[in-house]
Amino acid sequence: HYDKTKYVISKQGDVLTHTKLILETLKDESFELQMAALLHDIGKFETFEERPAGTIGAHGHAEVGAVKAEEILRKLKFSNDQIVHITALVGDHMKAHHCMDMKKSTLRRLIAEPHFDDLIKLAEADDGASKKDFRAVKFLKQKRSEFASEIKLPDPLVKGADLISLGLKPGPQFKELLETIMNAQLEGTVSTKEDGLKLVREML
Repeated sequence: HYDKTKYVISKQGDVLTHTKLILETLKDESFELQMAALLHDIGKFETFEERPAGTIGAHGHAEVGAVKAEEILRKLKFSNDQIVHITALVGDHMKAHHCMDMKKSTLRRLIAEPHFDDLIKLAEADDGASKKDFRAVKFLKQKRSEFASEIKLPDPLVKGADLISLGLKPGPQFKELLETIMNAQLEGTVSTKEDGLKLVREML
């Protein structure tokens, strides 16, 4: 049986060894990025599981880690900006590894995040410490270049006022509808407000 305190996550050993390798790689980077590296796998101890086939995992550790990281950073009196940046990196670090399976709209949203450049650095260091092949990081860098002229998300074609004009009342459904339309806009399947409103009507 695996000891949770010696959770093997890479060919180099446990979480502590893995984290030390990442910190060594990022030693010349910003303090915020180094803190994110220090905390990025903190959720693994809480989500650790030994599977029937003898393998181990920590599903959801990034999301759990972001919550735990925020608790720690607030106790240490970090600024709000630092907390937002660091916890975003902790919470999103697995997205970088799964980016090749993302839809275009999801990828566009990720690349538009203000912490994206640091996310690539963290993912690259994480892959290096795990002796991975860097395919996901290379893919992200390629997509960042492809979207260079449109990194900032476009203004939404359909806004809340447009939904109200259709007789809808503000509420939870608003967010879902607007997000769906924006995703279609980022995918390129909706290019005008009229197209967006048509899609709204189809979803109602």
